[in-house]
Amino acid sequence: MSENEKPEDILSEFGKLRLETNGMHSVFGKMPSTSAGLVSNVAFEEIREEQMKFNKEVLETLQLMRQEIKDNQEKMKKEQEKVLKEVEAIRNDMKAMKRDSEAPQVQEAGKIDNKKVNQEAKEIKKSAPKEKCLKFHILPWSFLSGPSSGNGTTVEMLPTDTILDLKKEIEKKGNVPVLRQSIFFNQRNSEDQQTIGECGIENGSNVYVIYRSGG
Repeated sequence: MSENEKPEDILSEFGKLRLETNGMHSVFGKMPSTSAGLVSNVAFEEIREEQMKFNKEVLETLQLMRQEIKDNQEKMKKEQEKVLKEVEAIRNDMKAMKRDSEAPQVQEAGKIDNKKVNQEAKEIKKSAPKEKCLKFHILPWSFLSGPSSGNGTTVEMLPTDTILDLKKEIEKKGNVPVLRQSIFFNQRNSEDQQTIGECGIENGSNVYVIYRSGG
């Protein structure tokens, strides 16, 4: 301190410096820090990258979960179809077993019914009036001389026998093949499928047969 300076002057200068220093701190406090800005930008980028990485991992996890759910659903569907097929097979087996178990009973019932029917048929046959045989004459016919009164034969046939049956009987008696015979009664040619009764042949009737020569 010089001789001319007073303590009051020194205190006054110190007060001014203090005020100026406070003012500078105030100004510097309001100014942005470059290093702090750089640090905050780097931290923000790191946080953003971490967030993006996390989001990606979450999406991948969700996709895996969806695929796993889909696979499980398809697997459950296949298992369900398999179970349904097995149930259907069991039902078919049970139906077959039921049919097999009922078959002997049905067959036995059928046997009983057949026996009953046969017995009833025999009783009806016994009680039914017996069909009487018709006895008539078979005479040869010639286109040249007409009907013959001799060289004939007598046969006994049922009214329900057919003309074909009659031809077979004539074949037995006269050794003339059925195909070479033509039967006439009441001037009409009788067909093989007609019965004796349908032709009107009765007891004592004269039936004519034409013998055709073999071709």
